[in-house]
Amino acid sequence: MHSISNNQQSILRSCHLGFIYQLHHLLLDFNIIENVALPLLIQRKSKLEAFEQAYDILSDVGIEKKVKSFPSELSGGERQRVAIARALVTKPSLIIADEPTGHLDKKNSDRILELLLKFNRKYQTTFLIVTHDITFFKNIPLKMELKSGKLYKINP
Repeated sequence: MHSISNNQQSILRSCHLGFIYQLHHLLLDFNIIENVALPLLIQRKSKLEAFEQAYDILSDVGIEKKVKSFPSELSGGERQRVAIARALVTKPSLIIADEPTGHLDKKNSDRILELLLKFNRKYQTTFLIVTHDITFFKNIPLKMELKSGKLYKINP
């Protein structure tokens, strides 16, 4: 990363990386489809193409009926699904998820896990997930643990 320019780093981040945060970090003044289309608009996709792709991914997360809604009108689980859609809309190679179920109840946590596993298979996207949720952790196919600054593979 240090050997490439800032512009190349920005392109790498916008085209090949997605992020899902513990809190959704949706833009409150934008409706759901605008929030999800934004990464594509930043990549200079046409508005039509960006909104079509945003709608498709919102359909994948089961929230296509609320595309005109604003984040304040959604439940916590719905907001997190929108955040997942936003991370996936550019079809990145890697999505980094920081406690994606940290503020959700068990039902919504289970739904988020199902979505991440589905998208891992469907889009061949790799997910790097940081979690303290032991139930979530048990259902991840490849597990690693960071101990004292070293990364260890955990056998199933």
